[in-house]
Amino acid sequence: MSTWLDPNGRCGLAHARLSIIDLEGGGQPIENEDGSIVVVFNGEIYNYRELKKELVGKGHVFKTQADTEVLVHLFEEDGVAMARRLRGMFAIALWDRRHRRLHLFRDHIGKKPLHYFRQGGQLYFASEYKAFLGLQNFTPALDYESLHYLLNLRWLPKGRTLMRDVEQVLPGEVVTVDGEHVHKERYWLPTVAPYRSLREEEHEENILHLLRQSVGRRLVSDVPVGIFLSGGLDSSAILAMMAEQMHVPVRSFSLGFGNENDETQEAAETAAYYGAQHTNYMVDENPLRHFEQTIWHSELPKVNAVQVYLLAEQARKEVKVVMSGLGGDELFGGYDNYLFIKYGGLFADIPFPSLGDKLRSLSFRLMGGGENPARDQLRRGIEMGFSLGRRDRFYSILRNAWDVDDGMYGQIYHRDIVQSQKEYSTASLFTSCLGDRGRDFLSEAMVCELREKLVGDQILVEDRNMMAHGLEGRAPFLDVDLIEYAAGIPPNMKIDLLRGRKYILKKALKRVLPEFVFERPKKGFAFDPVKQFTRDLKPLVEEVLSPSKVAEMGLFNYAYIRRLLDHPPSNNLHWHYWLLWTMVGVAYWDELFVRQSRKVGVDNV
Repeated sequence: MSTWLDPNGRCGLAHARLSIIDLEGGGQPIENEDGSIVVVFNGEIYNYRELKKELVGKGHVFKTQADTEVLVHLFEEDGVAMARRLRGMFAIALWDRRHRRLHLFRDHIGKKPLHYFRQGGQLYFASEYKAFLGLQNFTPALDYESLHYLLNLRWLPKGRTLMRDVEQVLPGEVVTVDGEHVHKERYWLPTVAPYRSLREEEHEENILHLLRQSVGRRLVSDVPVGIFLSGGLDSSAILAMMAEQMHVPVRSFSLGFGNENDETQEAAETAAYYGAQHTNYMVDENPLRHFEQTIWHSELPKVNAVQVYLLAEQARKEVKVVMSGLGGDELFGGYDNYLFIKYGGLFADIPFPSLGDKLRSLSFRLMGGGENPARDQLRRGIEMGFSLGRRDRFYSILRNAWDVDDGMYGQIYHRDIVQSQKEYSTASLFTSCLGDRGRDFLSEAMVCELREKLVGDQILVEDRNMMAHGLEGRAPFLDVDLIEYAAGIPPNMKIDLLRGRKYILKKALKRVLPEFVFERPKKGFAFDPVKQFTRDLKPLVEEVLSPSKVAEMGLFNYAYIRRLLDHPPSNNLHWHYWLLWTMVGVAYWDELFVRQSRKVGVDNV
C-alpha cells in the first residue's frame, strides 16, 4: 500500500493497486507537475489515450503511461466537470491543495464503490467500509432502515449500506468536502429520453456500432482479458466482438449448477464456434459454505453472490480481467418482469388508489394474512392487480416486497421492533422515479432499475466478488454512450407480446451471431431455490437461526422462520427461501461486522 499525507495535515490518501495498465510505472497516489493536485483512483478510464493526447497538446507533461495521470491534468483543465468526459468505471479521490478541497467521484453507472462517513468535523472514505472498523471513533452498528429494504428487496437502493452512518457516493455523483461543508452534485443520471424516430435498420446499425466501440474500449489492458460466458445472447455477442478485435484466442469461463439453469453445454458450443479457449466449472455439493466469505467481501448478504465468487476464483487462475454481459437485459428489456410492467402495469394506472387499498387489504385477510405461505404467491399476484393508481406499489410487489401489507411486519420481525420498522415503506422508494403517469411505465421502470437495482444488486455482486480474487470485471453493455442511446429506443422495439423480449437487440445481433444462439431458452445464472432449500439451506437456517440466536439478535420472529422450515418444499415458496437466505446472511453480517469487530478489531475478524 502507498500513502500520501498533505504537509498541512489536512488530507491523507492511501492506495493498494491491482495493476492492469502501465504495470511498472502506474503506482499511486499521483500528482500533477507542481504537486498541487493529488489523486488516488480505483477502476479504469477507457478513453484515457484520447484524453491524454488532447492534454499533451495543451502543454501538460506526463510522467507515466497510466490512465490515472490523466485525471490530475484533466482536473486542471475542467475542474469537477471532468467527470462528464470520462468513459470508464471509477472511484476517484482528488485533493486540491490550492483550495483545500477533497473531491470524491463515482462513475456514471456505479461500477466502482466509494463509501464515506463523517464524525467530529472529519470525513473518512474508502472503497470498502470495512476499512472504518479499525478507527477508534467508529462504532459498527446495523442500520434498521436498510435492514427493512434488504429483507424486502434482497438489495439496497439509494446508495444505502447495512452499516449505520456509512454513506456511498452515488453513481454519477461528485461529493466535495470543503472544511466542514459537504456538497453533493449529480453530474449524470439515466433518464427517460425522447424516443428516436429511426427505422429499425438504423437502430440495429447504431446498436452494433456502439457495442463494438464499447468492447474495444474495454480491451485496453496490459494483461490477459477473458469473458464470463453463458449460453445467452449478451455474453455471446461480446465474445463475438472480442474475437473480431483480439489477435489471440479469447479465454472464456462458465459455471454449472447441475440443474435446469445449467448453461455450460451451450456456453461451450458458442466458445467453440469462435475458437475460444473455454473452461467449464461446476459448483460444489455445498455452495452455501462460501456464503459467509461473500458477505465479508460484498459487505452485504447477497443471495446471488456465491456463484460469482466461485467463478471468479477459478477464472483468476488464468486472467486478471474479464468481460461480462451485465446490463443487456436492463437496457433492452430481457426480463419477464418487464412484460408484467408493460401489460399488467396498465392496472396501476387506473386512478382509484383508495379502492385498490381496500381490495388489497381484503385479499390479505381472506387468504390467511401471511399465516399460510403456500397462498402468498397467488395473493401477491392478486394484490399487484389491485395496485390501482400506484405504480410504486405495483413495482415493489413485483420486486418481492412484502411490506405492502401492514400485517406482514408482525410476521417477519421480532415483536420488540415491529412498530419502529413500520416507519419504512419499500414502495415509497420508487415513488419519485415511477410517479409520472404521463410517461410510459415500462420506460420509467427500466430507467429506475438502471439507477437502483442494477447498482445495488448485480453491479455490487459482480465487482465485489471478482475483486475478492483480484479479478477486474468489465461490462460493455454499461457503456455510457450505449446506455444513453438505448434510452431513446421506443419501448415497443425492446419488448412486445408478439415479438418477444429484447426484440431490437436480437434483430441487430442476428448480423453477428449464429442461429443456434437464438434458439436457446433464456436461463438465469442462479441456484434453484427449492433444490437449494432441501440440500443445504434448511440445515444452515436451523444452525444459524436457532431459537436462542434469533432471540439474542432481536430482529426476526422465530415462529415465522419455523413455519417456513416445517412447510413441505414447494415451488410456491421461492421468495420465502430467498428471505430465509437473506436472514441467515444478516446473522453472518452481524457477527462479522458488529460483534467480532467490537471485540477484537478488524485485523482479527
